[in-house]
Amino acid sequence: MKRIFIVLILFVCILCASFSDETKYFTISLGVWGIGFNTDSNITSGYVYGNFFNFNLNTSFGLGISFSPINFYMYPNNENNSLLTFVNGVILYNFFNSMWGFVLGPFASINAVTVNNPQHIDFRAGLRFSHHHYDFDIFSSDDFILEIGYKYNNSSRHGFFIHFGMDMLTVFSLLSYLYRDEAKDRIKQEQW
Repeated sequence: MKRIFIVLILFVCILCASFSDETKYFTISLGVWGIGFNTDSNITSGYVYGNFFNFNLNTSFGLGISFSPINFYMYPNNENNSLLTFVNGVILYNFFNSMWGFVLGPFASINAVTVNNPQHIDFRAGLRFSHHHYDFDIFSSDDFILEIGYKYNNSSRHGFFIHFGMDMLTVFSLLSYLYRDEAKDRIKQEQW
């Protein structure tokens, strides 16, 4: 209970600091899909991860807060270890506070409340590198996200992780681009 209280106080302080800034950017993205690799209690495994509907608040001084209502981790080698969490938040700082769209900086995230275990908590902290851009003012997407860091959760305990992901909008754009080229080739073959 003490940890939850400390996290809530820290979250409120960060929100107060971000809302005192006059320039902030609220954006929504469809979510992220990706693959990762981690170590948990001397077990090394790969996984597929993703989240749906990210709500982001970024400030002009580099602080960012993100919330996602649904986050999943699927381990292909171990079906019992897949997770679907419903309370997911990220706090990050961007050293490249510029219009180029690159994000590099530390982050801390929490994923909690799974279907099978409402008391599940997963903390992650590390370094994030991504390219972020805005579409239609309120919508945003990350062309890619690379995160590396340390994680702790109350089921598998300590471990390190690295994962690479892409925004769903970027994934859909790449798939449509690939399909378009395939469709053009099929049309050319049918014409001959």
